[in-house]
Amino acid sequence: MPSIPSPRGRNTGGLGGLVCLVDVNNFYASCERVFDPGLEGRPVVVLSNNDGCIIARSQEAKDLGIPMGEPVHKVKDFLRRERVHVYSSNYALYGDMSARVVAVLKRFTPYLEVYSIDESFLDLTGFADPAAHGRAVKDAVHRWTGLPVSVGTGATKTLAKIANRTAKKDPGLGGVFVMPSDPADEVTALRSLATSGYVDGLCLAYIRENDQRIDLMESFGLPFIVHGRFFDAPHAYPSLDVDNEAAFYDATRLLLQLGHRRIALINGDENFGFAIRRRDGVARAHARAAEYALRILDEPANQRASRCQSVGGIDQSRDHGCSAFRLVGYGGLRAAALLSGSSRGR
Repeated sequence: MPSIPSPRGRNTGGLGGLVCLVDVNNFYASCERVFDPGLEGRPVVVLSNNDGCIIARSQEAKDLGIPMGEPVHKVKDFLRRERVHVYSSNYALYGDMSARVVAVLKRFTPYLEVYSIDESFLDLTGFADPAAHGRAVKDAVHRWTGLPVSVGTGATKTLAKIANRTAKKDPGLGGVFVMPSDPADEVTALRSLATSGYVDGLCLAYIRENDQRIDLMESFGLPFIVHGRFFDAPHAYPSLDVDNEAAFYDATRLLLQLGHRRIALINGDENFGFAIRRRDGVARAHARAAEYALRILDEPANQRASRCQSVGGIDQSRDHGCSAFRLVGYGGLRAAALLSGSSRGR
């Protein structure tokens, strides 16, 4: 198989990025059904090498309670009684069917990563309607290979995996689900996940002021943890975070000590607490440097404003959802040093 460009070289997990996971449902059993349509709607299992254990099950077999990895000799009578169709594994067939699925997916995007024999990640960055694109992928794979797939899309591979599982387990979604990125839609998605029984807990990221997702998780009693804390939270909740303000204060102070004066910050949307703390760390370092310079120079008070501008004053401009800080007093010159953190979260 020729090499396929991997989405790792693309912006699949950052600002505006979208990753799609295409997963063939019950792959080995579905492959057997392609060549024996009479198996549709009937329980099917596929056995491991030497027909030792059950390694694949159709949905009907799963519904019968047949466990994955079960030694076949222990359930032989049950399989016979329930009229379960049993197949030896045929890896040559499964490899060929996998290659056919990949060939179909490559028609939709060149940025594709084959994750396993029955799963592939696609980069859908820039597609206006990922749900419609997901349905087109699902229909094309089934039409050209006969295999059913589920399609899940999210901002990262992890979110795409969760979205795929949601698409697979909820019949009402038609096999396609896009993890919402808009805050209002995100609440809807979290409510669906929390009540579905498919997840045991959640981690909430990109915390906002008065974030209603926290109240939602508490109302369902689902274990959760929050990555980050907003200022003056109305009540305690489980969280973990890094000290963004201290990290960017230290980084800015180091650049100033090295002689840099035109320092820019590429930051995230300041609706999020982490972005506000990063900005405050940069501003505090500049202010501290200005105060130190004034103490050394012992300038008259009427000269302090201009000195503060040239040493530590900053202004802010916005572009593409990010904020950039520049020192004032340099006639609009470009920054000589750059600080950057994750700018995710528009």
